[in-house]
Amino acid sequence: MSPIPLNDSLTTVDELHATVAGATGFLGTHITEQFRGAGIRVDGRARSTTPRLDVTDPATLRGVGDGAHVVVHAVSYTGPDPTLAQRVNAEGTRNLVEALSTLAHPPRLLYLSTIGVYGLGPHSMLHESDAVRDPVSPVSASRAEAEDTVLAAGGTVVRAAFVTGEQDRWLLPGLKRLVGALGAVIDDGDVPVSTISATRLAELVVRLALTPDWPAAAVFHAADPEPLRIRTLLERAAAEDPSFTIPERSVTLDRALAIAAERAVPERSIDLLGREHTYDATAIMRAVGVRAVGVRAAGSNPSINPTGIRRPS
Repeated sequence: MSPIPLNDSLTTVDELHATVAGATGFLGTHITEQFRGAGIRVDGRARSTTPRLDVTDPATLRGVGDGAHVVVHAVSYTGPDPTLAQRVNAEGTRNLVEALSTLAHPPRLLYLSTIGVYGLGPHSMLHESDAVRDPVSPVSASRAEAEDTVLAAGGTVVRAAFVTGEQDRWLLPGLKRLVGALGAVIDDGDVPVSTISATRLAELVVRLALTPDWPAAAVFHAADPEPLRIRTLLERAAAEDPSFTIPERSVTLDRALAIAAERAVPERSIDLLGREHTYDATAIMRAVGVRAVGVRAAGSNPSINPTGIRRPS
């Protein structure tokens, strides 16, 4: 599948058209809003929209992306059912790619993945060129398989760091459950991790999706330049939830793993609390032409054009 080039005839933002698959999810909602805020016509599709999009049902994928310049694939399953993970993430991505390949002019395809495909840490400012995938869960393995499908079709993959923001149902809630199960933090909560806000991630995705120099079959990390400490995230969780108290007790990683084994907590969960997970995201910053810090969200200022394409005057 060859991506459509953004050629000289596409001179204004108003002429661009994007499709977001999974537009009603946590990240899909932010990405759709960023496209609209930047003045881009966007078709948001999901299981709850009309027309409906369900990547496990090929009939709902017919015509998706027709006339679009880019499709952002933000559909994912992150639950505990390995069969559903395979159906949605791996097989669903194949279904979407096959549907796009039947179009007269297949669009660019950008898949939103996760640093979870790397498996257990420690990872210290890991660069894409040095990264080796080693997923330890069925969900991460299925998303790695989805990546392969997208890359083989000439699409681009963005591996997001730990995502923060409103409607976060995984990171901060997960950290609260983990320290609750342990009754302790690890190494005083001093472990660094790369994070990125949902809004910031959406901005980078939109900029990358519409950059004139399309990076076909490329992989990018998306993370803020400065990692955060686990304790900082726990303090955020406590500020948002007065019923949550950060444990005063601190244990070593080895002791935490022993406690986890006694309490049937998987190692991959303790891995987040006790091992470094930091990722170099300078490549995506260079690709979209933004500074590493202090970048406004797309649409927050009408003079900002994330595509580099001329706005109509």
